[in-house]
Amino acid sequence: MDTNEDLRNTISLPAIGAEVFTYLKDVNDRESFRASRRLKDLMAINLKNELARFFTKSSSGENSQSSLRKVTNSLLSAGSSGHQRTFDALQELGELSNNKDQALNGSEVTDSLRAWSRDYRSAKGALDNNFKCINSFLRIQKTGNDESVKHLLRVQISDYSEFMSWNTELRDYWTRKKLVKDPLQGAYVAIYDSFIRTFEMNLSNIKFRAFLDSIWLKYLLDEHKIVVPTFDLVKESPVTRDLPSNTRSFEIELEVDKGAINYLVKCYPLSSFQASQLQFKLALELSRFKEDPSLNFRVSQKQDIVPTIVIAVQGVQDESNISNIVFFLESILEKAKSTR
Repeated sequence: MDTNEDLRNTISLPAIGAEVFTYLKDVNDRESFRASRRLKDLMAINLKNELARFFTKSSSGENSQSSLRKVTNSLLSAGSSGHQRTFDALQELGELSNNKDQALNGSEVTDSLRAWSRDYRSAKGALDNNFKCINSFLRIQKTGNDESVKHLLRVQISDYSEFMSWNTELRDYWTRKKLVKDPLQGAYVAIYDSFIRTFEMNLSNIKFRAFLDSIWLKYLLDEHKIVVPTFDLVKESPVTRDLPSNTRSFEIELEVDKGAINYLVKCYPLSSFQASQLQFKLALELSRFKEDPSLNFRVSQKQDIVPTIVIAVQGVQDESNISNIVFFLESILEKAKSTR
């Protein structure tokens, strides 16, 4: 295991049940989001080639990157609202090609891209369903007025055997309460059990990410399964995971802290002083972030094995503006790499 592996996928034992609940939820939240990002990044690479069929070369300049992200997100949204989002996002990409073979209007291009991206939507739906099923068990901790739940929250867990016993109690309680309809219970339990099996004897977890990738990859055609993008945001990517730390550049990690999502920028190639300079630049650039004016940013630096810039966000974040913030940070860091 890489010494720089994300330490949030570990827990110190002994721990009380409430801490284990939080830990399991943290793993599910973070790794599910990262798997979704890997799917989106892979889709974005293939989407560029698909869009080239419909748009003139002058439409694909540097300013289209944000629009490309919007098109990608819209294509992963289901139903009529997703269709409308795709149509609207395409308007930002430029003029359609007008050669005699591709005299298509915006609606026809939208229909074509929605058909092309159907497998990606199915893959995203499978990830969402997997997350939902696991979360159904973990949100039991919020039922604080139930004696069985109180026991699960305060019991001490010292080793893997006690963890599995605790899990059996949790699963029995969930089944007994019939939190989902009977025909669905077996599917929920099977998914939750698969999640639990990804934990090691010491309750560390590096297997869940591969399990999630196996879920979404099986929905894609072989021609869509190109190499995982090198700009993947998480360091467990097969492209970057085995590189020595001195050859890495920047990585962005998400940290869930008491319900708030923070952004950690790992600065592998920088000294602490250089990271301080980048911290100032990031703060300046974030002051110009216009996607959601209701969000406020606090930028600080913490000393770690690798210089790390911490961006704390005040305000309600949804999947869309999380993606926008990460993309915004990516663009700044890409510029920083070219000027070092």
